[in-house]
Amino acid sequence: MEALAYAHLVTVYEKSVKQENPVFRKNWISESKEGCYWKNLFRRVSSPTLSLLAVSLSWFGMADSSIAALQRGDNGQEVTHLQHLLMKSGYYNGPITGYFGELTEEAVKRAQQAQGQSVDGIADERLISSLQNSGNNTTQVQLARGDSGEAIIDLQNNLKAAGYYDGPVTGFFGSLTEAAVMAFQQAKGLSVNGIVDEKILSLLNEEIKAMSSVSPVVSASATETAFPVDNLFFGCSGDAVLELQKRLQAVGYYDGILSGDFDIDTEAAVIRFQRDQGIKVDGIVGPITRDRLMALR
Repeated sequence: MEALAYAHLVTVYEKSVKQENPVFRKNWISESKEGCYWKNLFRRVSSPTLSLLAVSLSWFGMADSSIAALQRGDNGQEVTHLQHLLMKSGYYNGPITGYFGELTEEAVKRAQQAQGQSVDGIADERLISSLQNSGNNTTQVQLARGDSGEAIIDLQNNLKAAGYYDGPVTGFFGSLTEAAVMAFQQAKGLSVNGIVDEKILSLLNEEIKAMSSVSPVVSASATETAFPVDNLFFGCSGDAVLELQKRLQAVGYYDGILSGDFDIDTEAAVIRFQRDQGIKVDGIVGPITRDRLMALR
C-alpha cells in the first residue's frame, strides 16, 4: 500500500515538474541536498491531489478492516483483546499476556464447542463477534474445565449432593467434575459439553432444593426403622440390609428372599433403582440412594 502511495506521489510530482519546466532535469534528485527531496516533492503536489490520495488510502484501509483470524503463535493487542473477551465470557482464567499460547488456544476451543462452531482453536471473526455480544446472553458460561476457586467447590458439593459426583472436593474443575457435569446435562436433556452456565447452576440448585424438601414416606408394608448412615454394599449383612430389602420390595424393585444378606439379587435391585432415579449407578446404598428410596411412595 505504501509503495502504491509513493508511486502515485512520484507520478504526480514528475507531471507537475514537466509542466512547470519545459526542460525536465532527470538528475534533480541526485542534485538536491539531503533531506530536501520529500520537502520539495510535497511543496509541488497540490492540496487537491493530497486530499484525493488521503481518501484513496483511507478507502484501502477500510477495505482491509475486517477482523483477522488469530491463532497459536500470534501476539499483540488483538490477542490481548481476545484474552479479555474470553475471560469475560468465562472461558479463560489465565494471565493476560498478549501472546496466543496453549491456554488461549484451549479457551478458544471451549468457546467454539459451547457455541456450536468448528473446534479448531483458531479465533475467527465469527467467534470474536460472538464473544463481544456474549454480555447479552442470559446463559453466559460460568465454569469450565481448568477453572478453580470457591465457585468450583460449591459446584462439586452440589453435584455430590445431587448424586452426580463422588470425587474429592478440591476446588479444581478437572476431568471428574467435567464428567459429573456432562452426566447432569444428559439427565436433564441439555446439550452435553461439560460447561456450566447459569441455566445448569439454576437447575442443579432446584434439584437439590426439591430433594431436601421431600419428606420420607414409608409404605405400611415396610418397616419404620430408618437406614443407618453407613453405606451398604455387596457382602454386607444384618438388620440394616434386611430393612433395605423390605424397602426395595415395597417399592417393587426386589422380589427375592428377605435374608438380611446383601447378595447379588439385592445389588441388582439397587442398581435398577439407581438407574431409574438417574443417580450414580454403582450398586452401593449411600446417602443419596437411601434418601431417594425412603422418599419414594
